[in-house]
Amino acid sequence: MEDAGTMVQEDRGMDAGTAGAAGAARAPRRRGGFSPLGVATLVAAVPLLSLAYFHIGSRYLGSRLGFGDYLVFCTVLAASVTGFYQLYFWMQDNNRLLPVRRLATPLDEMIPFAPSWVWVYSLMYYVLIGFAATSISSLREGLNHIFGGAVLLLMHGACATLVPSTVPARWRAYEAGTLSRRFLKFIQGIDNGRNCWPSMHCALATYLCCLMQATLGPGVFVLAALVAVSCLLVKQHQIADVVPGAALGWIASVVARSL
Repeated sequence: MEDAGTMVQEDRGMDAGTAGAAGAARAPRRRGGFSPLGVATLVAAVPLLSLAYFHIGSRYLGSRLGFGDYLVFCTVLAASVTGFYQLYFWMQDNNRLLPVRRLATPLDEMIPFAPSWVWVYSLMYYVLIGFAATSISSLREGLNHIFGGAVLLLMHGACATLVPSTVPARWRAYEAGTLSRRFLKFIQGIDNGRNCWPSMHCALATYLCCLMQATLGPGVFVLAALVAVSCLLVKQHQIADVVPGAALGWIASVVARSL
């Protein structure tokens, strides 16, 4: 585990203008859309994931859905997630109406920098999406879950637009010497850093765990807690981002389950 002592400290006077300019310079990387290879990978993954979800759901969760049902659901899910990502980045690029804020506290400064947690931060919610997909009892329930995800995305976009928030610039000033650090740099390269509040990672993880609680039990929230911890340890979020993110996820789950 790497600690804060290895982080390269940057001048505390680095201002939001510098960070904003860097974010603007990086923006074109994601505006090109999906590459042909990316689209081909997505198309190939849908039937494979459908088969995996069918096997896990029918064998371990008692699902009565057939392979065709999972194929329909995964096709809609893949198209929705692709569209959600485009909307997410569009909202991120256009939340420049109000001045950006930093919500870091002295307690945040005491949390060590542990870049090896980037793998939990980046990949855990994909695992949660898979768990949620296998746990649906009907196509209607699956569509309700996707709709709830859209509601969550729109609520998060509204919050980030009204309260643009970032982390201290020095938190992103470190040497990319290890695989974990290089991967974290890559993630930060496609993120303009103005939508930290509330944490979308915490929101999505909480949302998915709320949906799965009835099937997998309350222990599933341990996974949401791991995501929250990872947000703080990789210095992508502040404590003030985490709890509101979880609250946003819970609200979206109430909407999805009420349909």
